[in-house]
Amino acid sequence: MDRKATTTGLDALTFRAGEHSDLAEIGRIHKLAYSREHFTSLLPLKVLVGYYGFFCDGGTQILLAERRGAIVGFAVYGEQIPQKIAQFERKWRRALIASALSNPLIALQKILIRAFRRSAVKTARTVPDFLLLSIAVIEKGAGIGTQLLDRMIADARQARQCEVGLYVNADNTHAINTYFSNGFKIISINSGQYTMVYDINLPSCNRR
Repeated sequence: MDRKATTTGLDALTFRAGEHSDLAEIGRIHKLAYSREHFTSLLPLKVLVGYYGFFCDGGTQILLAERRGAIVGFAVYGEQIPQKIAQFERKWRRALIASALSNPLIALQKILIRAFRRSAVKTARTVPDFLLLSIAVIEKGAGIGTQLLDRMIADARQARQCEVGLYVNADNTHAINTYFSNGFKIISINSGQYTMVYDINLPSCNRR
């Protein structure tokens, strides 16, 4: 995506690619957007800065939505997402363990969800290489998340991707409904998480 800012007259939002200098504000928005039931919202800001630092370049990007120069939301997407998460977990292992010990019930829930993934309902489709990792906004119901989603899909199409994949917790009904209304489909289900895919209709893509 072009790093120049683009605007929309609908609600005076500006969109640009996030940079390393934005990471502290991105971490702050993460804490505001995610509930305390989400393990990552309990991580120290320093750890979140380290986490999002992996996604500023190298096949992934953080797309920022701004209003009057203030960041009001962001989306993280691209290729190599699982590999970058694994790198983060290795580098920040001690900090993650410390947070888990401070919040044992939430940490246990996260461990159980990971275990359930191994028994997920399988389909003939594989998860795409191009993934949407997260969308976080601080103004619920303002349409910011939908606009970020639309721009992410446009970036994937421009990059000649055939599909976009994502994972979403089964109890996050608002996000699931948003993804459904924007053309995503569920391809696998387990006790804690859905895997969803958006098909990009490019002539070069094989039809399933």
